[in-house]
Amino acid sequence: MNTRTMRELNSQLELAENKKKANITIMGIQEHRIVHPDATQKVMHHRVGDLFLTTASAWRNAVQAATGGVGIAMSQSAKRELINTL
Repeated sequence: MNTRTMRELNSQLELAENKKKANITIMGIQEHRIVHPDATQKVMHHRVGDLFLTTASAWRNAVQAATGGVGIAMSQSAKRELINTL
């Protein structure tokens, strides 16, 4: 799925719904373009519907457009399994 950007909540909700429909438990994300509001917080955890989203911040380029950013999206069961293995 290509949402082109995940800055908007609607795009994040669309990702959560499509992940659920496709029965995907873990998904890698690239070029999400979410710039974290606190520049010192490089990684953030978000919950969007039943989707757990961990993102590394995108950055602003020379014309102040958001670019880059990677992350991982996972289901509740995948998050639980990950925590249980730590």
